[in-house]
Amino acid sequence: MAEIKKTIVIDNTNAPEDEKSNLDKKNDFMEEVAQLAVTDVSHEIVASNTGPKEKVKTKEVKTEEVKTEEVLITPPPAKEEDPLKMNATEEVERDTQQDLDSVDEKKQSVKPVVKKPPAKRKSIIERKGKFYRAQLKSIDKSKNYEINEAISVIKKVIKKDKIETIDVVFRLNLNTKHADQQLRGTLALPNGTGKKVKILVLTKSKEKEAKEAGADYVGNADMIERIKNQKWFEFDNVVATPEMMPEIGKIGKLLGPKGLMPNPKLGTVTTDVVSIIKKIRQGMIEYRTDKDANVHCVLGKSSFTDKQLIENYDFILSKIIRSKPSSAKGDYVKTIAISSTMSPSVKIYYKS
Repeated sequence: MAEIKKTIVIDNTNAPEDEKSNLDKKNDFMEEVAQLAVTDVSHEIVASNTGPKEKVKTKEVKTEEVKTEEVLITPPPAKEEDPLKMNATEEVERDTQQDLDSVDEKKQSVKPVVKKPPAKRKSIIERKGKFYRAQLKSIDKSKNYEINEAISVIKKVIKKDKIETIDVVFRLNLNTKHADQQLRGTLALPNGTGKKVKILVLTKSKEKEAKEAGADYVGNADMIERIKNQKWFEFDNVVATPEMMPEIGKIGKLLGPKGLMPNPKLGTVTTDVVSIIKKIRQGMIEYRTDKDANVHCVLGKSSFTDKQLIENYDFILSKIIRSKPSSAKGDYVKTIAISSTMSPSVKIYYKS
């Protein structure tokens, strides 16, 4: 009986190049199978026990030719890309390339910024005005002057048509981080400060006495509201009676930074408003150490005589020395210097 085997022949003409090599290998394998003719030969061996010889019969079974049928299988054609999608992709790529090209052109057109070397910083003296530098020529910064010489030098460097305030600074050997080495107090200069001060008195029980003593402003809650709402500070000193302190505490943040807050230690919180007003009129000033242990005080005006300025200086110096803390060690007064509002400082000779 004839056996029928199908030979599958795959048409790979339209297949992609990667798939053609695999299909060719399959066709070669199928052709080799078809060419092989399988012959089934069976041998029968008949053994006879009676005869001297053995007869062997062979039976050959011939197979008929195998008929092959070729079945043509064609792979599906490759999918064609959508022309609209291809156009959109090409447009995006073209726009992106144009943007990159425009950025490159801008970079090439921009000139590199050349940083200029930093300018040489001027010294403190060079940054001062011409008049200040001219004043320095009249002062020997390496010399410690006597107080009378220093006052005459300061008056020479001040313009004749100007009246300036003369200040004195004491540099003390104190550690202000410790509370017991912080100085604070008041003193009344024998010749005053030469400045006209305005006094505000906050009281409910001493209004008449304050007005008679010469206070510029007298009031209580109305003045406090004026300071709070209108930020009114047309005064130089504030005196208060004890019953007003709870209400004054509401504006403590406004008065404190300006040094106007009444303080019992300074004598500005008292029931004797008449005496404190007289002291302020006579030239009472407040002194205190700053964080660097310096004490600044007003010595007077340049219109004062040399004798008046020297008397004020001696009074301030004696007060500072008497206020020396018991915990202070070493030389108490390091340096002393005086200066006017617009002049350089002049060092004062001092021997402890």
